[in-house]
Amino acid sequence: MSARNSRWTAVSAAGLVLLTGACFHSTAPRGWLPTAVEAQRDAYGGWIKLDYAVNGNRQALHGELIAAAPDSVHVLTSEGMVAVLTATVISGTLTTYDANYGGLRLWAIFGGVSTLSHGVGLVFTLPLWAIAGSTATASASKAPRVESTNPALLRAYARFPQGIPPGLDPRSLRQKDIRTLSRH
Repeated sequence: MSARNSRWTAVSAAGLVLLTGACFHSTAPRGWLPTAVEAQRDAYGGWIKLDYAVNGNRQALHGELIAAAPDSVHVLTSEGMVAVLTATVISGTLTTYDANYGGLRLWAIFGGVSTLSHGVGLVFTLPLWAIAGSTATASASKAPRVESTNPALLRAYARFPQGIPPGLDPRSLRQKDIRTLSRH
């Protein structure tokens, strides 16, 4: 195999490894999402991005999922709680926890770089690292994500999965203070 083909293969495979950075990126503010372990005991809902239509105009809403009922989805934004009619929702992306896939991305990159010591075998091992690393990172980045407009699927990740408690004053709800989280 010529040096030119070997170089092309190495550059192509390195490009695939770098594609691991093109995985899903959360719409949640940095530090807002709990880890997978913390999410099991976290009292807050998941972070949701809703696209919905108002008078034919597409709008977007980001915030904590408070409740999801058959007729409406309640989201806590920095301005307060907003109720969106389920019938107007176009798409919904809910992120339930921080997948922390940065470690997998580094694993794939360093594994790919380590193949430089393989000599001619690099032609086989670098693409394998690129494929395995990209696949693992992409899979991990999608694990905490729910893409749905179905309230029944979203409900489990709401602060109030059984619905807004009777008598609750929506103005009493506060957003999570991300400064108090264990990681930043």
